Amino acid sequence: MEPEIEIDLQLNQSDKVVELLGWFAIFGIWCLTLFTYFEVTGLLSSNYKSGIATYKFDNTVNLFALSIISTLFFIVLTFLNKKPHILNYSSKITVENALYKYTNAARMIRFSKLIVVFSFGVAVLNIIEKVHINVDILEVWFLPLTMMFIFITTINAFIKRNKAT
Repeated sequence: MEPEIEIDLQLNQSDKVVELLGWFAIFGIWCLTLFTYFEVTGLLSSNYKSGIATYKFDNTVNLFALSIISTLFFIVLTFLNKKPHILNYSSKITVENALYKYTNAARMIRFSKLIVVFSFGVAVLNIIEKVHINVDILEVWFLPLTMMFIFITTINAFIKRNKAT
């Protein structure tokens, strides 16, 4: 087995902006969770009958669970983003193409991080708003929009990969 080619990737301006947006989103999720925790205690609805009518209320621990899971995803993907040479690539990595492939893989992970954290943040906001105004803001749009963002990022990475080979 050939040794992995390790390159120290430099972030350009747009990469720094996306990374910073991800950190702000994590900070925002935790602020939302911590500032509204006592306000929504015992009021989080978890099961619904016919769409809007709530018949079971859950513990606010679920709100913390979303924040913890999003933070763990963010940390794991941040670690993975710093070591793009450990990823599996569909084509052989050479000294000539390593910088391009590693940069694109790191960029895809960075955007995926932002999408995951943004999705969790919207879910937390949606739960909190449901307590205050009893209306589901996103209703059926949450999952399709999240999947669309994930697929756009993945398709963009495949297009860039195929252009390079």
